[in-house]
Amino acid sequence: MVVVSGAISGSAGRVATVLAAGRVAAGVVSLVAPRGGVWLRPTAAREAALLGRGLGARDVLLGAGVLRALASGRGTAEWGWFAVASDLVDGAGGALEWRRLTPAERTWVGAVFALAACEAAVALSLAGADSEAARGILPVVPE
Repeated sequence: MVVVSGAISGSAGRVATVLAAGRVAAGVVSLVAPRGGVWLRPTAAREAALLGRGLGARDVLLGAGVLRALASGRGTAEWGWFAVASDLVDGAGGALEWRRLTPAERTWVGAVFALAACEAAVALSLAGADSEAARGILPVVPE
């Protein structure tokens, strides 16, 4: 892994970029079409829209934070852990309702936990890069 003018590159950086960009895209979709959530079943359309937009805004902000940290080469692990925490909370909420969920909804809960595990692995990798970049160990490649 190298720091390119402050940005973190390498496989962990690429995976983090894909995860963050996907989170931003999912967030934008939730903001634009808030009732389209596949595993949310509020009884009223207004509740669905409110919840969908809130989750969408959260995902846009988390994804943008990770992308910004990757570009600057600082704080990537922290932003990665914020994303992990949000997905673990979402998954836990689903797990608490496990008996009431449809098979498709249970699949989504499992997918959320799998995503959190991937994000945790990336955050662990990026923590080392953040530390090395801060100490000047990683080479800085000019643009």
